[in-house]
Amino acid sequence: MLRCARFQPESGSSASNVRILEAIHDFLPDHRAGSEIYTYNLSRALQARGHEVSLLFTEKRPEREQFSWVAGAYDGLPFHEIVYNRVFHDIADLYDDPRMEAPIGVVLDEVRPDAVHIQSLVYLGLGLVRACVARRIPMLMTLHEYFLACPRGGLLLDQANRLCDPIPFRECARCLAPYPIERSRYPDSASGTVEVGGCQPSDPLRFFERAARQRHRRMFEGVAPIARFIAPSAFLGERLIREGLDRRKVVVSDYGFPEPERVPHMPRAPGAPLRLGYLGTISDYKGVDLLVDAFAQLPRGAATCRIFGETSWFPDFTGPLLEKAKTLPGLAFEGSIPHGHAPRILAELDALVVPSRWYENSPLTLHEAFQCGVPVVTTDLGGMAELVRRGGGLLFQRDRASDLARVLRRLLDEPSLHAELMRSLPKVKLIAEDAAERERDLAEIVGR
Repeated sequence: MLRCARFQPESGSSASNVRILEAIHDFLPDHRAGSEIYTYNLSRALQARGHEVSLLFTEKRPEREQFSWVAGAYDGLPFHEIVYNRVFHDIADLYDDPRMEAPIGVVLDEVRPDAVHIQSLVYLGLGLVRACVARRIPMLMTLHEYFLACPRGGLLLDQANRLCDPIPFRECARCLAPYPIERSRYPDSASGTVEVGGCQPSDPLRFFERAARQRHRRMFEGVAPIARFIAPSAFLGERLIREGLDRRKVVVSDYGFPEPERVPHMPRAPGAPLRLGYLGTISDYKGVDLLVDAFAQLPRGAATCRIFGETSWFPDFTGPLLEKAKTLPGLAFEGSIPHGHAPRILAELDALVVPSRWYENSPLTLHEAFQCGVPVVTTDLGGMAELVRRGGGLLFQRDRASDLARVLRRLLDEPSLHAELMRSLPKVKLIAEDAAERERDLAEIVGR
């Protein structure tokens, strides 16, 4: 059984100041995904408790030399940015580029943190762990996805959108095939250090399969020195324990959130259409096409659906959806959400739909909906199902638009259901509570 964090109210700031370096793949303002926003919120909350917090992250800067770095500050948070222009020779460099360790070491020697809180090893790689070990700096890591186990952005999803459980290294090879590879690192010799796996000797994918197997082994060996892992969902924690994490080091502790902007919820007028919405990345793994297909199955005029997200990132996916939307009155793609506007959008919805195909960890949009008093409809999978089973929403079968349409019709056909969901909305942990929990973790691993 995984340990769960228990919050005990504390007054004031910590009596013992800790110098903390938060490490993440990229950061605000150019990158506004969930882990970046969470890292910002947590860093500010730790600052408010009297700790000295700075940031380490990478950024693509083609005009500058790769692995150069610059210091700066963002909204009161000092940072060190290392240039990583994605120039590499082998797919192993994506998780352990040996050239990255030197600039990381320079930053560690300048900041001299008491502890490093790793939010992501993407681009920074395992060299960050080695550099900390060499300097006897204890580490804590928050697990936002399945990057340790999956080379496809930590999705645990193959190119056909099938869940990778157990991990099919042959399919990992297909995901890795577009990347450069130095075949000499993955030899055919029976005395080589990597196994042949399921590929035939004449199959060029055999090198990528071996690379995938090697990556899996090296990732879990590489993170072994980390003192503690924070899993925002029990599902994510158990899955990564199954892949190789030490159960004794894993603690389940959901994300904390700032107090949202207080926007009065606009109740649905009697007889008015059901107001549905989606906020997030518009991609195949997020299942936005399922929402469009389900909406098409609802009675015309019975509902509206507003989809917020950048439509230019995956044009091959979004193009057909935009064309289909033209034939569906009430369905609108409304572009990216202006910063800070999510509460205002949620205030005008009756339900938020989160139809992801992958094992979402603990989606920020679900918490934001709960904070704003909006029920959710989401996939019966991973951390999504774990959250909704506490209340505040309905589940539908993964990858089945017809089942999503069935659930949405319940909201149309059962007048009392929406009110029941509103009454069961779960409480969302605040970022101050989260910071107090991380403060205790850091104090324990630093030995204060």
